[in-house]
Amino acid sequence: MKDKTIYSKRAWLNPISEGDTGAIQAHVTMSAFRNSKMWIDSYVSIWDCGKKITLDFSSDAKRQTKARLKKINIMLEVLEGVKEGLTEASEELK
Repeated sequence: MKDKTIYSKRAWLNPISEGDTGAIQAHVTMSAFRNSKMWIDSYVSIWDCGKKITLDFSSDAKRQTKARLKKINIMLEVLEGVKEGLTEASEELK
């Protein structure tokens, strides 16, 4: 099997007019090893102001993939909380 890209995206986090850097990039690819075992290569990279983190969600088994999906759901939940908190806090700014 040839590598199959399932998802690939990059988005800039800041408008060009602000002059700040920042982006998020995500990638999911299916591959086959020589022994025909399937492999999911998946990562999310986030960078802003010169700092970069890469989260690896790669796996070769359903159980591993379920664990990776659970981590993603927890991160989404926390990010939603941060969004709500920032929204509430911004209402108090002048």
